Amino acid sequence: MYINNLHQSLSTCQLTTIFKRSMRRKTQALTVVLCSDVNLPPQIGSIANLITQLVIGLISVLFVVDKTFKYKQKMNVITFANRKGGVAKTTSAWAVGECLAHAGNKVLLVDCDPQMNLTQCLPEVDLTKSLTQVIDGLGASLVDVMQPIRENLWLVPAAPTLAAAEKVLGADAMYALVLRNAMEGLADRVDYLIFDTNPSPNSPLALAAITAADRVFIPTSPEFFAFNGLQSLLELVERIKKNFAPSLRVGGLFLTKYAASYRRSLHHQFVETMHEHPNLGQLLMTTTIRENVAVAEAQVQRQSLYEWAPTCAALQDYESLTAEIVATL
Repeated sequence: MYINNLHQSLSTCQLTTIFKRSMRRKTQALTVVLCSDVNLPPQIGSIANLITQLVIGLISVLFVVDKTFKYKQKMNVITFANRKGGVAKTTSAWAVGECLAHAGNKVLLVDCDPQMNLTQCLPEVDLTKSLTQVIDGLGASLVDVMQPIRENLWLVPAAPTLAAAEKVLGADAMYALVLRNAMEGLADRVDYLIFDTNPSPNSPLALAAITAADRVFIPTSPEFFAFNGLQSLLELVERIKKNFAPSLRVGGLFLTKYAASYRRSLHHQFVETMHEHPNLGQLLMTTTIRENVAVAEAQVQRQSLYEWAPTCAALQDYESLTAEIVATL
């Protein structure tokens, strides 16, 4: 199941690379264990390593030949949300969207934050066609205002008028459904619809983006204040699920600005606390996102990580996260 889902969002080349890395780690570990139990001469160890490489190559070739690249049959709607700012919501929506598009999937990003950070990460577009026209009651759909960014990637931008439009939206009794109702016609055009939200706990647009989603993914940094709002966000998702969206699920929670190798004891204590938490622990995803200056540099240049720094650690992390997200859908 995991491999099939992974194939739907990663190219054959990327998938082969991931598979080889995994196989190499496992077979090399096995070789070390076997050779450590018996006192073998160095020549035998070299032969064992050569056999390991041949096995990896043979299995990876058979693995790729046996699979075909297919898109998903339905549009998947993903929302990145957290009630704390500065936890990489926008960066995660941007990077995961770019990873999916790079792998051949058709992706629409929607900037639901009046600060316009996602819009400013991407090449310039016409801001007279924006999310404002979708929520201002004039009847525009997301299809009407989506704009091409690059191959397989589109954007519904935020404009300076979005903040005022959101205040008016909050007076509408059915504001929670505004984005879901604006999705008509998208399923024939894109494979993934990704909403970026603002951190305000009372944002009508953030609530509407969660209501429209199939899965909500929660980025969080390993800090006390970021931890505090997680439980209330989970409770909000449950209320939305009960009242508006029975199929809504929290897809997972992942750590940003963190790696197990970092020498920050407070961060490690925070992560340990999360693992032990009765609700949050079961939602923690395997992938963590390391800090990397290449992310900020690429965003300033309005380029993707594939264009700006294709070998950087952040891109490796986000490709891994993308594969893990796809596996949950």
